[in-house]
Amino acid sequence: MTTAKRALRIVIADDHPIVLRGLVSVFESQPDFQVVAACQDGSAALSAIRNHRPDIAILDFRMPKLSGLEVLDKIVQEELPTKIAFLTASASADYALAAITRRAHAIMLKDLPPESLLDCIRSIGTGRRWVAPEIIQAAIGDEDQHLRELTRVIQGLTRKEREVMRLVSQGLSNKEIGQVMGLEEGTIKTHLHHVFEKTGLRNRTLLAALTLQLNSHR
Repeated sequence: MTTAKRALRIVIADDHPIVLRGLVSVFESQPDFQVVAACQDGSAALSAIRNHRPDIAILDFRMPKLSGLEVLDKIVQEELPTKIAFLTASASADYALAAITRRAHAIMLKDLPPESLLDCIRSIGTGRRWVAPEIIQAAIGDEDQHLRELTRVIQGLTRKEREVMRLVSQGLSNKEIGQVMGLEEGTIKTHLHHVFEKTGLRNRTLLAALTLQLNSHR
């Protein structure tokens, strides 16, 4: 006998009532989602996440009482299992990608078609991470290097260097990456230094952006 797949439990937060109502309607129309709370500010969203322990919380960056990033910081500090996805009308590359290094699972733009939004949240439920291509391209474009060129560079990285890239994109610190890979923190710093030299990228945020962009094309 086939066991029915459990619906993904989600919290949605947006300070615009019409947007919030529309999002709730989109997700409640799908049998594989269960909206456990709909909130109009960050404080209510954090309380709902604490109380319901949903699989995913969909937040806006800018909300009253607590911003989306402040909610994310609380989730990470309290080691709550909820994955955080941001849905925003607009965000600068620096601001949005900073959320990735703080362990957000997605940055989505509000002009995303409903079907694409649903697919994105489903993929996040399976453990994948996603950032709107427009945001990633804006960040990487500042480096005056094309994605195709960077792809060739990454293919030439060592296995350990590529693993360090992957773990950086998940928001892990050098110490945490060392624990995962069974290496000293100093060794991780050396691998990361080599990655920066070979790719020409300047910081962890851009490195995470590049890794997520490449993974989205697989």
